[in-house]
Amino acid sequence: MFHVNRAGGKQLRYLEITLEEVIISSVTGNGASAGDLPLETVRFNFGRIKFNYIQQKRDNGAGSGNIAGGWDRIANKRYS
Repeated sequence: MFHVNRAGGKQLRYLEITLEEVIISSVTGNGASAGDLPLETVRFNFGRIKFNYIQQKRDNGAGSGNIAGGWDRIANKRYS
């Protein structure tokens, strides 16, 4: 599960991404060059993905409902 949080002082979560039937398909590492930081790329293959977007009020970040959806790659249909 991946979480995305609001930037700033009070870091409230506004997006959750859930993967199911997951495998790591590749990992690639690149060395640093001329002041850059090393870079690592990780790729995932998954059977199902779910998104949960948590709506927030702009002024105080209070929750104001969720929007959920997803896709089942195995059955090739909507998944929630």
